[in-house]
Amino acid sequence: MKRAMRFAMLMSGLVISLSVRGQVVDATVCDILANPMSFDGKTVRVKGVVIAGFEEFAIKGSGCNQAVNAIWLSYPEGTKGKAGPVALLLLQLGKNHPATVANVRRSPVTLDRNKDFKTFDSLLSAPAKTSGMCLGCVRHAVAATLVGRLDGSPDTGLIRDSAGKVTGIGGFGNLNRYRARLVLQSVSELAPQEIDYSKGGAPPGEAASAGGSFTPGAPTADQVKRGADAFGAPGEDNGVNVAFGGANEVPSDDGPKSSADSPDGLVFQAVFDGERLKGAATVPSRSCLLADRRRFAWPAAPDPRPRAASLVVVRCTYSGTHRGKSPFPVDGGMLVGVQPTGRTFEVQHIHMYRLRDGKIAEHFANRDDVGMMRQLGLLPPPAPPSGQ
Repeated sequence: MKRAMRFAMLMSGLVISLSVRGQVVDATVCDILANPMSFDGKTVRVKGVVIAGFEEFAIKGSGCNQAVNAIWLSYPEGTKGKAGPVALLLLQLGKNHPATVANVRRSPVTLDRNKDFKTFDSLLSAPAKTSGMCLGCVRHAVAATLVGRLDGSPDTGLIRDSAGKVTGIGGFGNLNRYRARLVLQSVSELAPQEIDYSKGGAPPGEAASAGGSFTPGAPTADQVKRGADAFGAPGEDNGVNVAFGGANEVPSDDGPKSSADSPDGLVFQAVFDGERLKGAATVPSRSCLLADRRRFAWPAAPDPRPRAASLVVVRCTYSGTHRGKSPFPVDGGMLVGVQPTGRTFEVQHIHMYRLRDGKIAEHFANRDDVGMMRQLGLLPPPAPPSGQ
């Protein structure tokens, strides 16, 4: 009798433990973004509008008053879904970085690949019909109820101590900009919303003057040289790993520290969805995504790059918003130490790559850096022609 009672108590405790572990917490996007660490590791149910683009896959919030009003969305590893970003750039500490960080062990997530998920994945991967080429532009955003494991991070991007030394990396998604990530378990209550790209584009922010941007603290030539040396010599491993595959899944090497070394202790993990970059889309492909570190080796296979050509010419649109002060001499070093203007720019680049043994041996570029500086308000506009 006592043995039976002990067995019953043991089974009761097991049921309670499983029910607590499987409990779903209801939350809004703003609730999660206000304190992502309070939801870390929990299974949450959240309603929001999911957007997918060239370098984003996120659940949008409204009026959350955060720097990034969205939760990064990931499928579990091995899903092989169609929706998600075309390209993704993640930062990690190199294995050789001296900082000691704890790699978090996270519980696995099993995705319910039911009819709702298949519809959700299809809606967010259907290409938009636009008058010109628009890489990663999809026809719909989707309002939905999503359930999944919530991963939280107290910080985003590079974490530095008071002396400016990098001590860690936080955040999720493209450029580690998101403080929360939802690893999808199920999706329901779908409501597609067609996107009107003819109304896209926000006005540029207020610009700082050129005189206020080039401060007395701007780097000297010696500092620029030291920044250039961080790129490494041609042919050296420079800490950029390029892979072709789904950019919509939890990375296999998920955590603040990479399994690879890097000359400066930072690893850039660049992932491209090769299927969505095939054909005409490869012509204006975003080589500019890797502008911070231009020398990199391509993976062995498979990939959509030309097999026989020894010279590849890429014309691309290089665009962005000037939000930070760059320590690296990208863009000809013109923005090193310059205070952020908050303005946007869009210019054309032409990049030429000479291939040898399936790898990039040389790189040449024709960049409109002057046009970029003018759009940022850091150079005066061109003088009008004589007589006007």
